[in-house]
Amino acid sequence: MEKGEKIGANHYYKTKHGGAIYVENANMNGVVAGGGQIDNGLPKSTITNVYDNSESGNGVAYRLNHIIQAPQNSVYSILSDSVKYPQFTKFFDLCQIPSDVMTWAGIGAGNPQKQYTVFTAGGLGKNDRIVNFFNSYNYTVYAPDNDAMTIAHKNGLPTVDDLEALFNADYNNDERAEKEAKAKAFKMIQEITRFIRYHMQDNSVFADNKVASSAYQTACVASSGMFQKLNVSGGDGKLVVRDNYAIEHGQAGQTIQAGSTGKLVNCMTRDYTIESNAISTSSFAVIHEISRPLNYHENTERYDEEWKDNTPATQARLMRNWKSFLKAQSEGKKFY
Repeated sequence: MEKGEKIGANHYYKTKHGGAIYVENANMNGVVAGGGQIDNGLPKSTITNVYDNSESGNGVAYRLNHIIQAPQNSVYSILSDSVKYPQFTKFFDLCQIPSDVMTWAGIGAGNPQKQYTVFTAGGLGKNDRIVNFFNSYNYTVYAPDNDAMTIAHKNGLPTVDDLEALFNADYNNDERAEKEAKAKAFKMIQEITRFIRYHMQDNSVFADNKVASSAYQTACVASSGMFQKLNVSGGDGKLVVRDNYAIEHGQAGQTIQAGSTGKLVNCMTRDYTIESNAISTSSFAVIHEISRPLNYHENTERYDEEWKDNTPATQARLMRNWKSFLKAQSEGKKFY
């Protein structure tokens, strides 16, 4: 909140707890709710009294008839629910690169594979998972729906099936051909990982009445080693998101509208880490459904520029990239 601002100008507010709450009318009989109350059927909180001490500099206190309940759904539980949220099946499938494919492509088990793994053990219950690169903070996930993923795949973004086709191919004992395939698979895994990470940014930003315009850092790291950003603005219940390509080419970006029919917007989630049957730490995230993919590339709308022409020069470039990765890995260094 800005200095002097009172609750009510917006609907969503970040709390000292780290997550966010929803407020509908910050007066008597107004409603306050956390993610658990909005999405999990728990009773919402009603304001039963207002104690305004703002003139003396002590702010405003609200008496509620019910405690505020934090989100109980994780990012994984939303994206993996193909019954309730079938629009995310293609994006969720992309997040599931098999470990044996990564091993075949030269990515070692343990920490090396962790860099290319989206979900890891954690959460509430044995079937839950948490986002591997969240770190006890608040985030925004721009979840591409199946229409967005169709666009991305038409523009050359690989699928897990593409990786498995390389993995399962018969190379007839041709060692060079298999090494070239591994080098290509590694580059494809890099591209998939960057694509996914570019759709997850630091800071939870909601489609609301007022939105602070800013360039927000994503989890995507380009080959330069630099974290890539998204420009986000909005207001009047909207978010406007501009990716690297839109910024470079002066495009307007895409709009996310709160209350859009059939679209998941402002969905509050929480990834829990449980130790000794207690919450050790957690990360909060808001999910917005988008129908066009975000592109971290500045000068091309394609995701397969690094390998699509399949010329000897391309093969040589892929092999150099792969060998550089293997060398960095053997030295315990990260490779982007």
